[in-house]
Amino acid sequence: MKIGGECFMDKNKYITYLLLIFLLAFAVRTVKVLTKPIVCRDSILYVKMANYWADFGVNEAYNLNPNIPPVYVATLAMGQKYLGLRPEITGDIVGIVLGALLSLAVFFITFSLFDSCKLALIAALLAAVHPYLIRSSTTILRGAAYLPVLAFAIAFAVSAIKNRSLLKWCFFSMLLAVAAMTRHEGFFVLYVFFIWVIFELISSKQPFIQRLRYLVLSACFVFVIFFGIIYAVRVSLSDAKKSSWSNTDLLSMKFTGKIE
Repeated sequence: MKIGGECFMDKNKYITYLLLIFLLAFAVRTVKVLTKPIVCRDSILYVKMANYWADFGVNEAYNLNPNIPPVYVATLAMGQKYLGLRPEITGDIVGIVLGALLSLAVFFITFSLFDSCKLALIAALLAAVHPYLIRSSTTILRGAAYLPVLAFAIAFAVSAIKNRSLLKWCFFSMLLAVAAMTRHEGFFVLYVFFIWVIFELISSKQPFIQRLRYLVLSACFVFVIFFGIIYAVRVSLSDAKKSSWSNTDLLSMKFTGKIE
């Protein structure tokens, strides 16, 4: 994602501002974790699952809850298994870092939509200090990873629409797959993508064959990469016989709107 337009002349200045906003987001989340850590029932579940995953394997972890998508718990487990960090410490680190990066994602989304660095910086600053986003980043919940990953997926999608880039649709689908394997709701972003395809097919001013070729290629890249990644992860979790999470879980409407 390139920074251009009004930013080009003052590129170094805007990059400095963006870096300061990132550091601010990082600092306020770090202070929040150190002064008032937030723990809830689901946090305890994820920590226990990560402990079991690291010590006894994935199947034992899914004995505790068979429906949890794997990415967040696996991240906590890997922190314990390979770095010797307690799952709650790994969760705090992931939340702080990704929460700070969320402000960058908001910057790129806003800039792609409005082509204004000043407006994008204001949006990034609001994301850095918004109380809900700070709380989300500093709680051991899947949302701490889900929101930033989804935001970057949307950033690539907006940029792909603006620049008609197949490569950025590939990045979008990869990040969306990670988001969907963090929270079930990530799958439903594909519906938004499908609506965009129909809208673009109807409203685009490009020649019909040219726009059809672009949309077909975009859809193929998105769906193949998205479901290919999820299938590969599902196969890698074949030892988790207790797990009921699968591609079909993503299609289940019972997860729509479910809040942790």
